[in-house]
Amino acid sequence: MTYQGRIRNAASGLVVRDEHVLLVREGWPRPGTWWLPPAAATRPEKTWRPARKREVFEETGCG
Repeated sequence: MTYQGRIRNAASGLVVRDEHVLLVREGWPRPGTWWLPPAAATRPEKTWRPARKREVFEETGCG
């Protein structure tokens, strides 16, 4: 993930259940709406496993 030309750490979680993939809508209501797995930038000192779980819960309420 990049932001203002800098590389940033990010955590993303892919949730699959019964052959369905959970995605969140990003960029609404702008034209060109994107559907993406739950994700967000993380601090370099944080590990990705807890960040991944946190982002899925924060963005979807699923834990």
